[in-house]
Amino acid sequence: TDISDAIDLASLSYSQREGASRVMILITDGEAHDAVALEAARRAAEQGIRIFAIGIGTPEGAPIRINGEFIKDERDEMVVSRLNEQMLTDIAQATGGAYVRASNAAFGLEEIVAEINKIERGELTSQRFDEYDEQFTWLVAIAFALLLLEALLLDRRNPRLRRFNIFRT
Repeated sequence: TDISDAIDLASLSYSQREGASRVMILITDGEAHDAVALEAARRAAEQGIRIFAIGIGTPEGAPIRINGEFIKDERDEMVVSRLNEQMLTDIAQATGGAYVRASNAAFGLEEIVAEINKIERGELTSQRFDEYDEQFTWLVAIAFALLLLEALLLDRRNPRLRRFNIFRT
């Protein structure tokens, strides 16, 4: 797990608008295979991002099963994932967020949402951009010109053109 890259990448998606509330929800076992996850959290805090962490797993660890089979490493040993609550707590505290441990009874998202709702609500705005690619402008212009030409050339609509016999033999 590269938590620092995940935090840095997610931090790029926030707008730079002043006064905007920035919240990140990190769902992980916290078993970081890098030593800079806390530094990434501090960089996020400098941008005004609060990280709320949800820890999945147990501190004792458990083997990882995907599609009914246990994952094994290159030495053919079972991969065991351990919950690192201390790291997740440190990340949350460094950013002014909170840490919640998920369990079988509750995932922890309700507590996180309650904490987020306590944050000062900023003005919610949305912008919609519609981009049209006009492909038939010339075809419409030609059709309109032909309609005008038809209105001018029809003898029943233009009495001055009745004397010209363009279409009759």
